[in-house]
Amino acid sequence: MTLSYSYTTRLLLYIYIICHSYMANAQQKPVNEKLLYAESTLAEGIRKNDSIQIAEGYYLLGKMRGSEHNYPEAYRLMYLSLRINERHKNWYSAGKVYLRLTDFELEQKHINEAKAMLNEAVQIFKEHKVEKGIRDAYYLYGMIHMADFNPRPDYDSALYYFKKLEVLALKDKSEKHLGGVREVMGTIYMKLHDKSALPNLEYAVMIKQKEKPESPWLRTRTELADAYLIFKDFKRAKKILEGSQALIDQGYKFDKYIVVTHYETYDKYYKAMGDWQKAYKAKEKY
Repeated sequence: MTLSYSYTTRLLLYIYIICHSYMANAQQKPVNEKLLYAESTLAEGIRKNDSIQIAEGYYLLGKMRGSEHNYPEAYRLMYLSLRINERHKNWYSAGKVYLRLTDFELEQKHINEAKAMLNEAVQIFKEHKVEKGIRDAYYLYGMIHMADFNPRPDYDSALYYFKKLEVLALKDKSEKHLGGVREVMGTIYMKLHDKSALPNLEYAVMIKQKEKPESPWLRTRTELADAYLIFKDFKRAKKILEGSQALIDQGYKFDKYIVVTHYETYDKYYKAMGDWQKAYKAKEKY
């Protein structure tokens, strides 16, 4: 599968990308492994004149530009990837571009634009029977319905899509995917003040306990502690907060925002216990 670049053009593009990566390192900037991988993927695709790899390189670079909030460049790269994938009938990758564009729109709090992009993705996946793509779309549909900045959040609709994902995760016997789905379902049930939040978040925590203690581990535990507080199970809330605090005290590195959320939840626990002095100390930490 080839793209109509001349040999000279391909060579120049290849040299440019390699030199760009080298100069970034020569200037002693922090090495971004994902960026280097994206650039090398594109460079190698151009060198081999492999259209599919070129499309993937554009996609990966687009993701990086999006993470930098350089949306004009991110969109330009994504559309380059889209056109190549459509030309070669690489339908999952074509739809995947629209999924990423949906993410970009959500990051900018553009609900209607996000829905339009997601509908484009679903149209491709359904027309070409791409099951994996449809699953990815279910997740984003759920996120759109429950987004905090959505002027009309619809938690029942969000649950509809996440329950579909739960069925698929059970079918695949994938603990990790099931844990992720149930974590989101648990947070939705919390918003609805529904005790179904507890078994969903407890399952998510159980799965995370099998992984290295990193930010998702702390986030999930904090969500469960928050749920225990909502339903006035103070004993269990305290136990899980103390377990998380032990690892923070041991120097485990977690995202600052998630640590702040942990202390906010601890603050709520102490206030519920009427221990205003400890609540004040917890509040001092965020």
